[in-house]
Formats: sequence, structure tokens, C-alpha cells
Amino acid sequence: MKVSVVVTAHHTEKYLRRCIDSVLAQTLEDIELILVNDGSPDDTAQIMREYDLKYANVKYIDIPNSGVSRARNIGFEQAEGEYVIFVDSDDYMQPTMLEKMYWPAKANDCAMAVCNFMFDYEDGTAPAIALKMPPAAFKTVNGIEFAADVVSQKIYLGFCVFNKLFKTTLLRESGVLFTDREEVFAEDAFFYFQVAALVNRVAFVKEPLYHYCRRAGSVMNSYKPNLADRLAKLLGDTEKIFAIPEMERACSVLAFLFFIDIIMNEIEYKTPYKEIQKPWRHPFYAEHLKNVPLNALSARKRLLYLMYKMKMYRLVYVILCQKAGKELGF
Repeated sequence: MKVSVVVTAHHTEKYLRRCIDSVLAQTLEDIELILVNDGSPDDTAQIMREYDLKYANVKYIDIPNSGVSRARNIGFEQAEGEYVIFVDSDDYMQPTMLEKMYWPAKANDCAMAVCNFMFDYEDGTAPAIALKMPPAAFKTVNGIEFAADVVSQKIYLGFCVFNKLFKTTLLRESGVLFTDREEVFAEDAFFYFQVAALVNRVAFVKEPLYHYCRRAGSVMNSYKPNLADRLAKLLGDTEKIFAIPEMERACSVLAFLFFIDIIMNEIEYKTPYKEIQKPWRHPFYAEHLKNVPLNALSARKRLLYLMYKMKMYRLVYVILCQKAGKELGF
């Protein structure tokens, strides 16, 4: 078996058939599809059973609602492919995606393969390419250095798993699994950070082959309460795992990038400026943003950081409001 595709679903029946059909339409032969119904109250179970009965390479698993992490881990237990990929049930794949990722990874003995992806919007606007790929088709890497570059976004391949093939033996031998969302925020990113430290070679496919669907009401498009605390925990947990200077520097860079996301999260949902000031005083960010390496930031973010250091918080707020196209909430 070449590739195992794990699809977990909870309350996404509207998009599920499109996702499943895109997997079954793959041009790569000898793949399996593992469907996990995470206690969905809609017709997800019925749809998955239908495909399970119709196709020999489809496995169906039904579990009580336990969250995406446990559902993925249970699906992974059944994986028999050389590589495994975790696909979101409201997204879909180009027909050649697995073929164009598997063969370069296989030929170069890569522990991971990554492809570009595109955003699809429900309002019909044109998809946007999300990533920039390095020029090489594959790269030999030092796992720890690669992980630090990933965390700091020096290498940005998306803090997600849906555009990545992982060598199954690497995951099984390392014991890396998805952590429950209750224990760590952004379980995809935390999983990816851990795996990045273990890889030796990575295959890069520049073509956008995965459709990441941005829909109203999805987790990514919803207001995120307590985001400052949740992202601080993600970075704190990452630092505890690695506990090396390179990762400390990487986490300081990501802390500032997250800091901007935190402010934007509040601006998008019209939180008054008085309330937005709370992250300025958050102890985690106050400590981690003391000495962010400027050469790790883009020119625009470098300027924002210098304003932050000079305590020009109101000006930072004005600039981010302009970026979001929102009115000031003084």
C-alpha cells in the first residue's frame, strides 16, 4: 500500500462527498481511504457506510465524539500505507495530488512531502496560492534546525497537516501522535513541529494541489476566545519539548507573529481598544518579545516590532485596523 488517507468528520455532511470523491479519484494506484465518523449528529455515518460498502479500499470507523485529534489517531492505527496524510472533510484534493507527492518522496527516501495549496472561498472569489516553495525538488535537512526554521516561519509550509505526506514508519517508531485540543491549542501545528524535528529529507511540490475551503462558521473563520493564553501554551509546550537555544529564538519570533494575530483576532470582531490592550501586558509575551531577532522579520513586521518596543501601542493598533479594513475602536 502506497498511501493511507485519513479523513475524520464531525458535522460536515454538506462537504463530505466532495472530499471523499476527490480521494477516490486520485491517479495514484494502491491507496486506501480511512473514514472516521467522530460522533457526528448529521448523516455523516450514513454517507461513510455507503462508501465503505461500495469500495474495497475504504475503511469505516465510528467513534463517539472525541475531537479531531483522537479521531485522527484512531484512523492512523489502521493505516497500512508507506505514507499517510490527514485530510479535512470539508476540503478536497486535485486528482494528481498523491501521485505528484508520493513518487518524489519515494524516489528520494523522504520522510515528508509537502505540496502547495490554495484557498477556496464560498463567495466564489478566486483561490489564492498560500505558500512559496523552495527551488529544490527535495532537500536534506537537520531535523532540529529544520524544526526551528519551521517554528520561526523562516521555512513556512503551513502550520497544517493536510498538505503533507508523512512516512508511516517515522510516526510509528517515534510515537508522535496528535494531542487533544483541550491539552494544546493548534494540534496540527504542535504535531507538525514535533515531526519536523525527526525528518531527514523533505520533498517539495510547488504546484497547489489541495483546496483549503474557507467557509463561514468554520474553526479558522470564527472568533477565537482567550487566543493569547492558548497560543502562549502552544509555544510554551513547544519550548518544553525541545529546550534548546535555537528553539527559544524561534519561539520568540513566532511569539511576535502570534501577537499580531491576537490583535487582529480582536480587531476583526470589533473588540474595543481598551480590551485589546490586555495582550500588551500578558506576561508570556512581555517576556518573549524582549529580544526578537530583527533579521527574522519582514520589513513591515520589523517596523511593527520596533513600535511595540517603543510602546507605541496605539499606532500599532491603528496600522492593524487599516490592514483589516476596520474602524478604530477608541
